[in-house]
Amino acid sequence: MDSNEIQDKIRSVKKRIEKLIEQGHMEEAKAAIGKLEENMPGDQDICSMRAVIHILEGDADKAEEVLLDGLKNDSVHFDLLYNLAYIYEQKGQLQKAMELYCKADTVADAPQKANIGEAVARLKLADSSIEPVEKDRIVFFCRPGLDNFLGDIIQGLSEDYFVRKMIVSDFSQIDKGMEWADICWFEWCDELMAYGSRSHLARQKKIICRLHSYEAFSGYTREVEWANADKVIFVAEHIRQYVLSENEDLDIARTIVIPNGIDTDKFTFRKRDKGFKIAYVGYINYKKGPMLLLHTFKAIHDRDSRYKLYIAGKYQDPRYELYFNQMTEEMGLKGDVIFDGWQDDINKWLEDKNFILCTSVLESQNLSVMQAMSKGIRPVVHNFVGARSIYPDRYVWNTIDEAVKMVVSDGYDSEEYHNFVRDNYSLHRQLRNIRSAIDELLSYKKIVRKINKAISGEIKPDELPCDDVTVLTPCYNRARTLKEDLDKGLKLGSRPKVIIDNKSVEESDWLDLIEENKEIYNARIIRNEKNEGPGQARRIGLEYVDTGLTAFVDDDDMLLCLEKDKALADIGKLSDNAVLVIPRYVLNYDGNRISVGYDRQCFDGSASSEVLRIISSTGEIMMLLTGGAIGLTNELRKHSDVKNFTVSEDFVLLSRLLSANPVKEVRVTESIAHVRRISGTSLSKSITRQKLALTLIAQAVGCYYCLRDGIAGKDEVLEWMKERAALLQKLYDFGNDFETELIAYLTGEISEEVFVHYIELNGIGIENTLDELAPELKRMRGLIYAEKAKSVLPGKTDRHPLVSVIIPTFNRKEMLKRAIDQVLKQDYPNIEVIVTDNCSDDGTEEMVRSRYGNEKRLIYHRNKTNIGPSENFRNAFYNISRGEYCIGLCDDDYFIDDSYISRAAGKLLSMPNIAFVYSGIYYNNMIEKKVYRVKPQMPAVVSGIDLFLNFTSQKYPHMPNPSTIVFRKENAIEANAFSKNPKRMSSDLIFELRLLLTGDACFDNGIVLVYNLHDASMSRNTDISIIDDSLDKITKAVESAKADISELFDIIAVAEKEKNIDKKTADQWLTFRIWKYMYWRVNETACSAEECKALLNFLKKEYYPLYDSLKQVAEKRFGRNVANQ
Repeated sequence: MDSNEIQDKIRSVKKRIEKLIEQGHMEEAKAAIGKLEENMPGDQDICSMRAVIHILEGDADKAEEVLLDGLKNDSVHFDLLYNLAYIYEQKGQLQKAMELYCKADTVADAPQKANIGEAVARLKLADSSIEPVEKDRIVFFCRPGLDNFLGDIIQGLSEDYFVRKMIVSDFSQIDKGMEWADICWFEWCDELMAYGSRSHLARQKKIICRLHSYEAFSGYTREVEWANADKVIFVAEHIRQYVLSENEDLDIARTIVIPNGIDTDKFTFRKRDKGFKIAYVGYINYKKGPMLLLHTFKAIHDRDSRYKLYIAGKYQDPRYELYFNQMTEEMGLKGDVIFDGWQDDINKWLEDKNFILCTSVLESQNLSVMQAMSKGIRPVVHNFVGARSIYPDRYVWNTIDEAVKMVVSDGYDSEEYHNFVRDNYSLHRQLRNIRSAIDELLSYKKIVRKINKAISGEIKPDELPCDDVTVLTPCYNRARTLKEDLDKGLKLGSRPKVIIDNKSVEESDWLDLIEENKEIYNARIIRNEKNEGPGQARRIGLEYVDTGLTAFVDDDDMLLCLEKDKALADIGKLSDNAVLVIPRYVLNYDGNRISVGYDRQCFDGSASSEVLRIISSTGEIMMLLTGGAIGLTNELRKHSDVKNFTVSEDFVLLSRLLSANPVKEVRVTESIAHVRRISGTSLSKSITRQKLALTLIAQAVGCYYCLRDGIAGKDEVLEWMKERAALLQKLYDFGNDFETELIAYLTGEISEEVFVHYIELNGIGIENTLDELAPELKRMRGLIYAEKAKSVLPGKTDRHPLVSVIIPTFNRKEMLKRAIDQVLKQDYPNIEVIVTDNCSDDGTEEMVRSRYGNEKRLIYHRNKTNIGPSENFRNAFYNISRGEYCIGLCDDDYFIDDSYISRAAGKLLSMPNIAFVYSGIYYNNMIEKKVYRVKPQMPAVVSGIDLFLNFTSQKYPHMPNPSTIVFRKENAIEANAFSKNPKRMSSDLIFELRLLLTGDACFDNGIVLVYNLHDASMSRNTDISIIDDSLDKITKAVESAKADISELFDIIAVAEKEKNIDKKTADQWLTFRIWKYMYWRVNETACSAEECKALLNFLKKEYYPLYDSLKQVAEKRFGRNVANQ
């Protein structure tokens, strides 16, 4: 049973228990819970069900105990929180109930939120003074078994924050936790922190990493994206200094030292006299100095044999245990070294001890020493790295003699030891410092409170005292929101406005109101004739701005001045050395709650070149431009031509702006705030492959400037692009394939022409060249790839054999038009294009004659009746075509490489041993709206018989696309490649196999054609209409299978005779080919379960050994009973 089946079974058992509880069968429910709990101890759902039973049985106290115990493992489990809140509500503890209901609301779905709403209303009705509780949310992440240090911290913060601890066994838990939280605390600098710092949520959340000693010397610190860590808490200064020296990208300003705190209340203090019991607490491992421990104690014992060493710990390696056993024997200490092992109650174990000995070579601070000091026990601390920055010199020793002296001397002051910990390393002090660090990260809350008042209309924001700033706002279908913001001063108060309407089809009356009162709003409205996207709207709008500075604000966003004098001073930096002034925070407003979208403090004072590197390497712009940026109007105007970018236009403009001003700085201000409304209609919410493709192209623009300006090298920028694509692939199932083609263009693998066609398939329409989209792409290719001279035909270049391109067609007028146009663009000088029309009735003939009537290279032939696709092609091949070489092109496919026929003809001309040339394609699945590259790794020339024997096998898995095959006509005739057989269905397969028996295959290493799969494709509509109309469809399907398999028998017979294929090889080939063919019929072409059953019955009767495996394929597609229907 796999994991999914197990989970399904568990869910089923839980539902059954819930049913028993609902029906009042409590004893049966308890028994079922007990059995389930044996396999799932601590499961929160089980806890919840137990608690419900106790509630129904009237034992609220027991229910409360069970729920509190369950919340220790998952502090935000909805059912546990809701049920506990209900108990407190019933007990009359309404404030506690309110807090728990509100905490449950943070993880509730829509129906659960409705229940919470009802509960809150009940509490308000019972006591009107009780208000819903809103707290910031902190999630703690750590691996299993590594939460030792978190208990006191979580408990200490729980009153002020909604706290959640997540023991992570799968990275998806981090995604879930980060989505929930305001503050994401990673307890260790390990793979969890590395993952979280690179998450797409990292810049939207506040991230804290607490770094202990062991991670400082691991490789994890170099895997973290430190730019996304808002605060790094070190437990000791010497650890901080080491990590900073090893990680140049970690800014010291983001770090703080907060040592671990000791809860002195947990350790019983008493005044002690000097005694003879020495304690050691901790692992026995290399870091703890085990040899020094024994030799130090031996020296003490030699001075006075009354001293004994008590060890509360564990051997971390059996070799240390062997060493200790041997050396205590050899040193005569066997009865004086007492190994007590791990202690559950360390306070009790330390009660009769007099000294705590530390022999470590490295510690953060050694908590066990401080715990002992809290009890009044004297420390004897080896001078580990950093020890003197933690402990007074009188507690620290260098040599064994110094340690002995510290122990045997008369000085002993229990109060001093206790007070040192209380005053310097108490838990209270640690929590106070942690709260201070968190409060600093959440300082935006003050801004949020002011913004909430402004949104509600309670206050108006400050007026920015600068007449030289214009607010530029593109508008589309959001004029009502725009007007309401203007009324409340939420778009930089009364500063001048330039509003560019992008041909709105909704709310235009609100826009009219603004225009009618343009003097009041200080607004000018420009109405575009068509919607070309916000980027083009800003470009147009900049032409109408007549102030020196421009602020970018979208129609549904807000830009508020919070401190006018400081804002004026910050904007003044644009006249000095700033290229942009940006609000520190981009805040998200969902109509109810404001949260941080981005904190952009990290950019303050950064040179433009540095910012360009950051955005290009990540592909993340953090709304640096459209998030309320204020810049010099003339500079913005210079770089604003981004016409074809309907999205990511700000990335392109910003990249150009930063590159043009490399030494100027980006300055960040808290005196202005940018707020964006988040809703289902936001542009960023409607993701399409076109938008994602433009995002990747925009990143490439930034990468070009990094490459050109020497900010990064070729390999580095290409790696940035791949990483960004991989992230988009993970998030949206789009990215990797597109990036492959983009890089293929930049590195010279495919031509500009091919790439233009590819991006067109992804919804980006440009007329001819990439210059219309982003001229930077062509320039980047020039930096990466040195263009080679265009190849000419090898051999006798004065001979150009005629190539016949045969296009069978039926009722595909528009697709046919593109197929013909692209063929006629081929640069080969001697082609004829034969359009053979199977009696279309959609105006195909009229289109061809009117559009191509003067085209001498085109021959149009129309059949009197529809003779079927295979016979249509066959007739044109034998009776119309005159070419020495031929191509059979489907009317719904089209060439995208204008020189392909020239290359193919050149290869056929220069290599007489090859039967055909073929190439790679773009497979355009118009149904799923996905584009795939099909370009196998193939040798330039493949032996015909080798490809024949291994056709579509593991060695050569891809069947050459028939529309790319340029073949010798004489070879096809010789092989009888187009034999007349009206029952045959697999014409392409038979054609290629027969042709391979006449010569080798040559692979042109390119992408030359777009193969379209759509609802009307032949491969999706296998009606077998060319078979005798008197037969029903099921019979036709079986007859076609018989005909195709008969052809396979004929082909292998030819191979045995002409290519000397031995009998065993021939039998193996035939068995494989029949299996492959029938797999195709059963898995892809069968239109119904009935047709599939008929094919299976034929298979069972004629080729029984293949039946079972193909029956499984059929059952997977049509259900388990398909063979019996």
